[in-house]
Amino acid sequence: IKTVGGDWTLPVISVNTGDNDFPTCSGGSYPSAQTDKLKKKRSVDVKIFNPDGTVYYDRKARMNYRGSSSLNFKKKSYAFCPGDANCGDAKKGADYVKTAKLNMLGIGEACDKDWVLYAAAADPSMLRNRMVFETYQAMRPGDWGVHSRYVELIINGEYKGVYLMMDKITQNKKRVNVEWSVKDETKRGFILKFDKTDVVDRSKDYPDGDEKTFLSKYSGKYDITTYDAQVDQAFEIEYPEKEDIQDDGGNWYEVVNFIKGKINDFETALSAGDYTTVQQIIDYESWADWFILSEYTKNVDAFRA
Repeated sequence: IKTVGGDWTLPVISVNTGDNDFPTCSGGSYPSAQTDKLKKKRSVDVKIFNPDGTVYYDRKARMNYRGSSSLNFKKKSYAFCPGDANCGDAKKGADYVKTAKLNMLGIGEACDKDWVLYAAAADPSMLRNRMVFETYQAMRPGDWGVHSRYVELIINGEYKGVYLMMDKITQNKKRVNVEWSVKDETKRGFILKFDKTDVVDRSKDYPDGDEKTFLSKYSGKYDITTYDAQVDQAFEIEYPEKEDIQDDGGNWYEVVNFIKGKINDFETALSAGDYTTVQQIIDYESWADWFILSEYTKNVDAFRA
């Protein structure tokens, strides 16, 4: 990773946690009841150096572990959110972080506040994700796709290795250009993921949770035992967020039921072999792109999860 002369050839991210170090993940299997505590966001000092040694970024950030079962790997992934110069752990400081944006070393088309430091612990080549991102961009040069760049990570003076700094799939006009408006019924764009989800986040039965996950008529299962935890295999609503809907005077359960209805319509048409309806519901070409790339890279999670 360094040249023969000892110079850095990749950008370097140096993180100082002070007295608020990332927890040690050992002696357990994840996900577990402790997973949420392990992934607690913390305020850290960050310096990012360009390969020539000049400073690209020098201020606060919010960071936390990212993933669930990947917490079992020695090399952890992180979520990264840039912050103001003096943001702390208080709610006021966290709010400041939400306003700070960053074009991470020129890899994205626009500044944003959500980034991922991907460890690729299960892929020794570190090529699989990067190859998919670049292949898709070559296939669809006019569409947005995840941008990435290799970096080196140091935390509290300890070298952590090479990471893939990448866009997080989030809603905005330069990334996933969808919108949800409580007052405008023509704006009903949303982002979902289908994955292992926490049972307390179900859209029913657990009013103290985030209430953002659900099963469709055909897909998902409640109460799956994995490691030493009980989880669901479910759809999770990434956008819109419950808090924003309620702050705008909307009914969150109506939103969940609307989105669930769209998924049920799609799966019902697919199950019946009604491909005319299927093509009216989904973007057929991007669906095909996803399927081809999943097969091409032998992405087991694309079908398992």
